[in-house]
Order: sequence, then C-alpha cells, then structure tokens
Amino acid sequence: MPDSPAIAAQHLSRSTVVLAAAAAALGWGSRWATLPLRLHDHDSVNFASALAHFDLARHSPHLPGYPVYVALARLARNLGAPVEAALAWPALLAAGMAAALLLYGAAREVGRAAAVGLALLYLALPDVALADARPLSDGLGLHLLTMALTCGVAALRPAAAPAWGRAAVAVAGLLLGVRLSSWPLAGGLMLWLGAAAAPSERRVLATVALVAVAAWVMPLAVAAGGPGELWRLGWLFAQGHFRDWHGDPAAALAWPARLALWGQHAYHGGLALAGGAALGLAWAGRSRPFDRRWLGLALLVAAYAVWMALGQNPQRPRHLLPLWPPLLLLGAVALGQVGRLRWAPQTMAWTVAAVAVLGAGQTSLDRLAVQRQWPSPDVACGEWLSTQPADKTLVLGGSEVGVLRAVAPGVRALRVAAPGDLAQILKGPLGRAPHLFVTSRAAGLANVAGGSLQPVKTFPARAGIDLPGQALTVFRWVPGAALTLAAQEVLQ
Repeated sequence: MPDSPAIAAQHLSRSTVVLAAAAAALGWGSRWATLPLRLHDHDSVNFASALAHFDLARHSPHLPGYPVYVALARLARNLGAPVEAALAWPALLAAGMAAALLLYGAAREVGRAAAVGLALLYLALPDVALADARPLSDGLGLHLLTMALTCGVAALRPAAAPAWGRAAVAVAGLLLGVRLSSWPLAGGLMLWLGAAAAPSERRVLATVALVAVAAWVMPLAVAAGGPGELWRLGWLFAQGHFRDWHGDPAAALAWPARLALWGQHAYHGGLALAGGAALGLAWAGRSRPFDRRWLGLALLVAAYAVWMALGQNPQRPRHLLPLWPPLLLLGAVALGQVGRLRWAPQTMAWTVAAVAVLGAGQTSLDRLAVQRQWPSPDVACGEWLSTQPADKTLVLGGSEVGVLRAVAPGVRALRVAAPGDLAQILKGPLGRAPHLFVTSRAAGLANVAGGSLQPVKTFPARAGIDLPGQALTVFRWVPGAALTLAAQEVLQ
C-alpha cells in the first residue's frame, strides 16, 4: 500500500535534513584546511588589533566596528586559535550553516537533486571560498546574508510558517553588525517581509528586528564611550569614507572608469553570467503564474548594485560578494517557476551543472593554494622590511603602512596622505635617514625632486587573487641625485 502524502512529505523532509547536514559537514571540512596563516591587508590588521583591545577611535577596528564579527572572532581567539585563524573561524562555521540552509530551502523550490547542486556550487564558488580563507568579516557577512535571504524566500511561500520570516529578520539584523555595508539587502528584506505579513505578524517582525539590531548597537555604543561619541566617530568616518575612499586613489577615478572597473570585477568573478542565467530562467517562465519573489530578489540586487557604485571602493572587488546570495536564490526561484524545461533535456542540464560545480571547485582550489602559499604584496613587503636594520630604517608609504607596522613592528613606517607632504619630508631631517625607503603607494611619488629613487624590490600581485594595481614597489631614496631610468619607468 503506498504511503499517504503526509508520510511521503515526512520522508522527504527527513532525507533533506540528512543532505543538509552533509552539506554543513562539507562546508566545515572544506574550509578547515584553508584557515589563513597570515594577515591580509590593513582591514585585517585592524581586526587583529581589536581582538586584544577594542577602540573605535584608534581604528581597532575602524567604524562601523563590526561588533558581531569581532565578538565571534574573540571567542575563537580565547579558545586558543591563532589570531589569523581566529579572524576566519566565524566564516568557517557560518559557511556550513549557510550551505545546509540553502540546500534545505532550495529543495522546496527545485527538488532535492537540484538543491544539492546549488549548495555545492555555493561552496565551490571562488569568490566565496577565498573570502572564507581570509582574516576578514566578508565571509561571515556573506553567509549570514545567504541564511537571511533563504529564510525570507521560504517565508514568502504560500502558507509558510511564521518562523521563517522571524528567522530571516533576526539574521538580517545581526548581519548589520557584521557588514553594515549590506544595509540595502538586509533593510530591503526586512521591509519586504513586513509589507507581505499580516498586521499582527508585522508587529512581531518589527520587534524581532529591533531586538536583533539592539543586541549589537547597545554594546557598541558602550564600547565607543556613549551614543554621542559613537555618532561623532561614525560621522567622521563616513566623511572620510566618501571623500578619501579608504585612502586609496580611487577617488581620482571618473564615474565611467569606476563603473567600468565594477563591470570588470563582475565579469571576471562570474556575477554577470550568474545574473544573466537567473534572469533568463525568469523570462523562460513568464507564461506561468507570476511569482513575485523573483522580482523582489531582482530589486534587492539592483538596490545593492546602486549603493555599491555610489558608496563602495571599486578597488575592493570583495564588495561584490553580497550579490551572490540573491542571484543564486533568484535562479532557484526562477527555475522552480519554470519547472521542467522542455527545451533543455535533463541530461544536458545535469551536465552543465556538473561542469559548473567542478570548474568552480578547481578554480577555487588553485586560487586557495596561491593565497595560502604566498602572502599579499603588503604582507610580503612587511616580511622583507623585518629583515632590515630596525633602528636605521624609515619607510614612507600609503595604505599599506598599517600592515608594515604590524608585520615589521621594529621598523618605523609613516603614511604619506597628501601629495605635497612627501617632498617636504624628503627635504627635511627625515630625508637623510640611513635607510630611507619610499613605496609606490606614497602620495606625490611622481613629483619628488632633489634626489634619486632607486627601485629595490617589487612585490607582485598574486594572479587571480589581487588586482594588478595592488603590486608594491619599494624604492631607496638617495638625496642629491637624479631619478634613475628604472624608477622613471615604474612611476610612469
């Protein structure tokens, strides 16, 4: 006698839970071997400093403070993890949870087999794998966003349990304490769920959101010295963020160049292909009953893309990471809406899926090996400087100075912020230091006179990991001589 529909659904749920648990184990296991051995950039240096002493005024870490991320990393540090690994442990744990929840939620949309493929693709994506292997908050923020959106999509299904929406709002509120820059996605999801809920449930969702945000805002205000001081520091940081673009020369880029740079990142990272595939699936299912969820996800993607173009640094491709979860879910919802595609035989569909997962996985393994074996140009420069005579060495640089101070604490390093400052420093007493080095990121490097910049060492960008412009060259300053030909070529 065949099982009743209720018993069949119970069997389906149990098997899906088992597969979700396997996805979680795979996520944790695959990330275990990629825990970082070194710091990555000046943001990771700030996070490392925050593990010992939380001080927003001293950028330990910088605003907005990332309190949820720092608290979890501190817990890992207190349990004995090295500083670099402790900063990646939150992402490691969240990766397994996000993969499991994504599989479980997507199984309701596209079936278990396709949901397994989606979870595997999520874990295999190079951008996701690299983010999880860095001592930064991006990986944890990405996985919290995946969990929030997955719960939100499930909550918007007909006759969905209220717990889905409440979980989505709670995770979105915590996400803001990890990556405040994801506010268009987190805030948009909260508003979307609130608008779709009944009035009584809307009040519950508002309460959950308030509690989730207050859980990290209140401790952050206390740590900053009070709400007023937190507001003052936040205002100062926001001004510097939009004016100086985190100290990088991106502010000099015109809008067409910035947008072109974002486009290049999206193309090389596969986001353009993923977005086109998701929208193509939605278009293929346009004749079926309209599912408002795919349109809502598309609007969330557009909202974040606008904010990214206006308020994020185009020289930091990791700001594209939050676009992956809504695009993957957009594809899942659209695929569920299309159903079995008559124009795509199942064998062809599974072949494409397998090639995508295997290709992404192989690319991730290759890039992870490079990232784990070789330090970033900034860290490599610091390691080299640590071999120089500490009491006689002075380094003038740019955004990498924080990393140099952390990796080579015995060497004096000064950041040159304004183009005119470098020339003044070189003319003064500091310009006669026995071992004076100037890096290629020091502001005003091309306008110095009265001496020679002799290239000493170049730390190249890692292929597939860093942007070409992140390469770092160190020059030795020799007063009273003309620029060498090699230096002129580097500066051009």
